[in-house]
Amino acid sequence: MNTQYKYNKSMIAGKFMAKAFVFIMIALTIYTIYIGIEAAFDGQEIPPEFFGSLIAFFVFGLFSFWFIYLWSNIETNEEGLFVEFVWGKLFVPWDDIITIKRTKQQIFKVWLMQTKNSSLTKFHILYSIQYGFGLKPGIAIHAQLPKYNSLLKEIKKNIK
Repeated sequence: MNTQYKYNKSMIAGKFMAKAFVFIMIALTIYTIYIGIEAAFDGQEIPPEFFGSLIAFFVFGLFSFWFIYLWSNIETNEEGLFVEFVWGKLFVPWDDIITIKRTKQQIFKVWLMQTKNSSLTKFHILYSIQYGFGLKPGIAIHAQLPKYNSLLKEIKKNIK
């Protein structure tokens, strides 16, 4: 039986805005590169601001991407979890889950589920680093996720 754990509409709106920001960053980066290439072909010197803006677009885009998937929707079935990532879902078999731990986050209740390296992406290592749990890929589970207690129980029950 599949069980879905999805964040509420206000969180979805925040994620949508962050996704829109990523698209704006991509568009601005492409435009900035175009201007730099055009200047180079015209024999003009490329100003230092060009490189600064590219770095800023990369950093802010990465931050937005990090925020979007800090609040991933999760679906479970008999075989494992499906974690929302980019425009699809990553499958995490129950056997690949290493641990689930409560973080030291005081404002919100947050748990970090860590997996073997093959289930989640290298990008997910950032979440483990953020909460001080090493270099294994992880996914944050927040108390704001409706029915999060049921999800935590299901994960703990299926950790091997």
